[in-house]
Amino acid sequence: MQLIYIICIITYNFAMLLKNTLSHHVLFWLKNRGDLDLFIDGLHTLADIPSIRHYHVGKPAQTFDDVVDRTYDAGLLVLCDDVEALNAYHAHPIHDAFVEKYARPLVEKVVVHDAVNA
Repeated sequence: MQLIYIICIITYNFAMLLKNTLSHHVLFWLKNRGDLDLFIDGLHTLADIPSIRHYHVGKPAQTFDDVVDRTYDAGLLVLCDDVEALNAYHAHPIHDAFVEKYARPLVEKVVVHDAVNA
């Protein structure tokens, strides 16, 4: 019975995490793939920005679906409460430092998708 209770709590918390959420999904293509570890370290510095509710840094998954684009080198998913929180994220000095130290010198191409609950 305790296990069912724990599963219910986890499911509820995950549902609340996604409710009224703005997702900011960024895909990066690097100039030099040898810089991937350095770049991923840089992405993790963004976690300290207070307006972020949750974040995930990743690399292309080796799935087997033909429609999946695996040409990018690194991805960032940021979950925020709303547009104002995303604007605060973009204006934060940590974000500015990331852009100057990692994005500008290392990134060849970036694609951004922002979405709200439908």
